[in-house]
Amino acid sequence: LADPYYASQLSARQLSLANSTAEWNAVAASNPIRTYVYLSYPLQVTTSFITEALENLGFGIDVREDCDVAGELWTKFVSTGRAVLYDMVSYVFLMNPLDPSQYGPVWYNSWAARLPNGWGYNYAHLRNATVDSIFGNIEFLIDKQGSYNELADILINKEVPAIYESQGNMGMCLNSGFHYASWAKEVGGPAGPGIAISGIGGSRSTASTIPPIPGFPTTVLLITIGGSVIGIIYIIQRKRK
Repeated sequence: LADPYYASQLSARQLSLANSTAEWNAVAASNPIRTYVYLSYPLQVTTSFITEALENLGFGIDVREDCDVAGELWTKFVSTGRAVLYDMVSYVFLMNPLDPSQYGPVWYNSWAARLPNGWGYNYAHLRNATVDSIFGNIEFLIDKQGSYNELADILINKEVPAIYESQGNMGMCLNSGFHYASWAKEVGGPAGPGIAISGIGGSRSTASTIPPIPGFPTTVLLITIGGSVIGIIYIIQRKRK
């Protein structure tokens, strides 16, 4: 409310902290302070949290389904070759809904990898010295779990919580069950050449045997199911006779 522009917009709409949430929402519906365009790809979802937060502040949101190639995300950002210059660049990269790994890349730049320092972004749109330090030192640690925990806390709770708020309709998820492995390479492409990426992750963990359902001993469960099936078959046979 201390911002001169925002305060003037609120005054013109007779809004203040004294107004109820319903009154703020009414302004968002009839005379929004500003309407943000939200471009999404097919099968992606828009979280109700984002819509509700904007409307509670008197803003509107225009959700448009963008196509993969000819839409605005492509023509205005990716195909320009300058997408890395924009903040929040992770939100304008084409995502393949069949490849969940694209939701977790870490776009990374180190002073040792390229000059001048700060040329690129780590995690696409953030430049975080602590993240740089973690990636620079994690290979030399015997116990890496503490660094993994710190990195997860920074990314999930502080820097990019938005990517953890929702997921598409294709069964994608951010799963902690991975074999950890490290990799780093430079990639090119329409988003801009020479982007250095680094990440931790690897193949998804697999189990040789199906783990038991929590709270239900597998043996007891199988015996119960087997007995139930036999009982049902017996009852059906009796009725047929």
